[in-house]
Amino acid sequence: MAADYGIAGHVAIVTGSTSGIGFALASALAEQGVHVILNGLGDPAQIETHRRELQARTNSSIQQCGHPARLAHRGLPGREVGRPDRHHPVLGLPRH
Repeated sequence: MAADYGIAGHVAIVTGSTSGIGFALASALAEQGVHVILNGLGDPAQIETHRRELQARTNSSIQQCGHPARLAHRGLPGREVGRPDRHHPVLGLPRH
């Protein structure tokens, strides 16, 4: 059994989290009950598959905001997605 770090319910935006070490970190956070926002490059369909699998495996809220260069077409600023301590209308994260 993994150690409980008392971070359940927190929100983490993990950059580079669509593959490799970044995805491993995002997975570890989700396993601790952290609401994770995946961010990085890659095939959107594959990233969505990973997101769904991770959410099903951990029961944490897993969202995907994409790479900053791709956010402009969705009307989002590339440098800031929103304050993690407030409900974000696009990402649908819960208030704490």
